[in-house]
Amino acid sequence: MNRQELILENEDTINQIYLQEHLSCLRGIDKKFTINNRQIICSFLKIVENQKSSFDCIKLIEEFIFISDEIMYFTAQLFFYKPYINNPLNNEVYINENSSVFPNRQSIASKRYFMFVDVTFEKVYNFWNRIGNLIALFFQEEFTKKSDKIYFEKAIDRIPIEFQKIESYKKLKHFRENEYRIMNGKRKQIVHNISLDTNFRLQHLENSTNREEIEKWIVEILSFAEYFKSQIVFTIEGFDNTLSFLEEVKAIKSQDMNSCILTTKIDL
Repeated sequence: MNRQELILENEDTINQIYLQEHLSCLRGIDKKFTINNRQIICSFLKIVENQKSSFDCIKLIEEFIFISDEIMYFTAQLFFYKPYINNPLNNEVYINENSSVFPNRQSIASKRYFMFVDVTFEKVYNFWNRIGNLIALFFQEEFTKKSDKIYFEKAIDRIPIEFQKIESYKKLKHFRENEYRIMNGKRKQIVHNISLDTNFRLQHLENSTNREEIEKWIVEILSFAEYFKSQIVFTIEGFDNTLSFLEEVKAIKSQDMNSCILTTKIDL
């Protein structure tokens, strides 16, 4: 089997995992680009048409779709490697009748799994920052400083109070204060402090004879595949909520502008 055949075989395996684990992305497994009966490309372009050039609008939606694909793909890789992660508890070495040691004989599957966990955290984070960038397009007066970097949290927190009553905004705000905060806390630990792989190695060195601690760590490690499966759902729902929110923002701003024009004509 040559390398091209290996690539195709691996792709077929990943596609099977998509179906088995019910994974999805913005384009959908059926590639219809539909969420809750909304054709997302048409809806997106209509919403942002007056905010950026046509080229920039296309670039932005392409970015969303690609990052969403990445999150689904990397999550599938976690499910691919998960069954083959080595468990130190399966390598018990008896020291005496009261004590055992559990060597960590790391498999290549475990190493790849740890790599994909770290990368997937970054991809989820990137997706939500793109959401922040999209929202900021409609509130540019809130991001006037050139040095003002736009993040998801900042975009949500700076929404003017008159738009905070919108139901889709409330959903985004709730996510920002709960699931997103937890996810970003985990991501920061991995990106800024210590990788998952190194952390596990050090924890194991300190607890190589502690069955309970190792068992706790293994349970946490194995949970990441399902964890990112739930993050996929959050990204799809979040994108849909963002489009709904910006539709209402656009309608309110248009209504305010029409009222202003009408008032001006009356004054004249």
